[in-house]
Amino acid sequence: ATAEPQAATTYVIDMLSTGPLSPDLQQRIKPLNTLQAVEDLLKANSIAFSWRRFEASTATLNPAFARHLAALPPREVFVVPQGPGWSIGVIVGSR
Repeated sequence: ATAEPQAATTYVIDMLSTGPLSPDLQQRIKPLNTLQAVEDLLKANSIAFSWRRFEASTATLNPAFARHLAALPPREVFVVPQGPGWSIGVIVGSR
């Protein structure tokens, strides 16, 4: 018998995108556990960022990244390099 393919999950993600961050600032982001705390830190250090909400399907995500997202505790902040900058996000819903 073959296993049934798993249905794709669509995540609703709030994301902050920044340019390059100093190693010090990268370390200061690690213990933060809310997107608001990250936003406050960026503002306090005059770091420009953009905010967006978008949907991402596990059917189109890199499989390793999709597994990483699935393993996150609810509303846990995640940080990923994005070109020369960083993306800091949190899953706010899924279906």
